[in-house]
Amino acid sequence: MWTNKQIIEHRLACEILNKIKDSTFTFIRRNEDKGITEYQVQKFILGQFEKYNVENKIDAPIVAFNKDAAIPHYFPKKKSKKLKKNTLILIDLWAKLRNEKAPYSDITWMAYYGKVPEEVERAFGVIIEARDACLYFVREN
Repeated sequence: MWTNKQIIEHRLACEILNKIKDSTFTFIRRNEDKGITEYQVQKFILGQFEKYNVENKIDAPIVAFNKDAAIPHYFPKKKSKKLKKNTLILIDLWAKLRNEKAPYSDITWMAYYGKVPEEVERAFGVIIEARDACLYFVREN
């Protein structure tokens, strides 16, 4: 069971990860025409961890384009996929405050660079319905 301090630390880590997520998508948008790679986005996120004084002692954040997003725990190498039109983007971030007993916060976001195909839109709709059903179940029970 978490202490009150850990609950506060978790909420703060969540807020920080949301800021990092937002700045990451801004970074991607600003560099979309420069052939930015999965690896470069991952390095940007790690720089944000330093900026916001959070840490991840487990693994580097996941940044995956297209088919790489289907690989569990995919980690890009220096020579990784470049962003181009019609690219599915996944970022998975987890970090905690730099306190030994602070709990981790973890968020996963997906985006699409280009016109979203109907197949992707339908799959996303199914995912949203499943998420909402789970949240309803948790709230009711």
